[in-house]
Amino acid sequence: MKLHIRPSAAEFIRRRFESESTEMVLVVTEFVAGSLRELDGENWDKRPTQDLEKLARQRVGELPSKVMIEYAIGTTELSRVPAQYVRVIDGIKCCFPDELIEAIGERDIVFDKGVLRFEPPLESYELRRA
Repeated sequence: MKLHIRPSAAEFIRRRFESESTEMVLVVTEFVAGSLRELDGENWDKRPTQDLEKLARQRVGELPSKVMIEYAIGTTELSRVPAQYVRVIDGIKCCFPDELIEAIGERDIVFDKGVLRFEPPLESYELRRA
């Protein structure tokens, strides 16, 4: 992977990590763009990623046949991500699932106007479900 984290982005990420009480990692995730639907339950933001993935697989049949997939850069607790996807890039602990590595390619993560983003941008794509 030829991803790099520019110094200003790395500084922002490190400050964010230092403000947390648990060990954190940088994550890049894919998400379905569209309207938000509330899920029943409590503390979804604290549930392990594996639980959320299981729920998503169970509910995927409720999605429309065409959806737009977009990317987000953020942070989460190290304990919430699968250990096999954790890598250190430019001194920052990151979690990138194998399927995203090819999509990310040769890009930089930059800190621009208070937001982490890819440079060049990582374009959204349309996913058609059978």
